[in-house]
Amino acid sequence: MSSQDTLIKSSARTGNPNAPTVRRPVLTRMHRFIARSAGIDLAQWFVRILEKNSRRVLMERLERSKYRSILESESEKEHYGDIEITQNALLNVITSFTAARLEFIERCLGSEIKTATFADVGDSNGIFLRALGKAGVAINLSPGPLRQIAARGICGVQSDAMHLAFRDEACDYILSFETLEHLPDPFAALNELYRVCRKGVFISVPNVNSTTVYPRYDDHGPEELHHIFELSRAHWDSLLSHTAFKIVAVEVVPVVDVPKGLDERVAFAAWRCLFGNDTFSSTLKSFLLYRLSK
Repeated sequence: MSSQDTLIKSSARTGNPNAPTVRRPVLTRMHRFIARSAGIDLAQWFVRILEKNSRRVLMERLERSKYRSILESESEKEHYGDIEITQNALLNVITSFTAARLEFIERCLGSEIKTATFADVGDSNGIFLRALGKAGVAINLSPGPLRQIAARGICGVQSDAMHLAFRDEACDYILSFETLEHLPDPFAALNELYRVCRKGVFISVPNVNSTTVYPRYDDHGPEELHHIFELSRAHWDSLLSHTAFKIVAVEVVPVVDVPKGLDERVAFAAWRCLFGNDTFSSTLKSFLLYRLSK
C-alpha cells in the first residue's frame, strides 16, 4: 500500500491503539478460557483463516489484472518502511488492495494515464507510479519509506501532507491512499491536495460502519502508523462536501472475502461476536475508494 498506513489492527488483547472495540468482555473471557482449555491458539487460528480467505481474494484479482507481473514481483515485506511484515495474510491483503486501486484508476482514466502527470502523497514504495509507468513524485514524511522509494528509482520528497512543498496545480492527478486517517487535520490535507492537483485526486480510506476518533498513544510503535480518524462513509462524504472537490466515483473495495466453508463461517462468527463486523483477525475487511475532481 502506498501510504503510511496500517491495515492491520490488532485485537484488544495486544494493546494496539487501533484495536476494534470489545463489545462483549464476558464472552471474550469465556472464549479465551475455552480456547486455553482446549489447547487452541486463538490468534493463530484467526490468522490461518484470514490467510486462506485473503489468498482467494488476491488470486481472483491477479487473474484479471494487467498489472499482475509487477505485483507478483514486488515484495511488500517492508511496506511500512522500517517495520518488516512477516504475516502472509497481511501481505495478501496489501497486494490485493494495490491491484484493486490500480484497476480503479484504470477504469476512471483509461488512455489518459499515458499523458497525465502524477504525484503520490503518502507513498511508501513507488508501486503505483511504477505500475502506471509514470516518473512522478512520491511524497512521504517518514525516512523509511523515502529510502525504499529512492531505491526503486522514484523521486521522493519529504513533505507534510497538510503543508505540501509544491506549487499550485503542479500535476494532473494526486494519489493519496490510506493517508488521511493518520493525519490530525484531514480537511487541511484535502485542501492541499486540491491546491496542488490540476484535475483531480484518488484517495482511499478505511470503510467502517461507525466513526471513531482514537486517543493518542505514545508507547505503541511509530506514531505515523496510528489511525486518528476512522470515519463512516456518510461522514467522509460530509467532510468532502466542505472542500471544493466533486465526488466523481466511489467504490467499496473488499480485501476479505465472504466466509466459505464451515471453518471460515465459525471463525468469522466468533470474531464478529467479540469484536464487531469492520475487521476480521485484526484486519480491516474493506476500504473506500474515491475519485475526486476539480
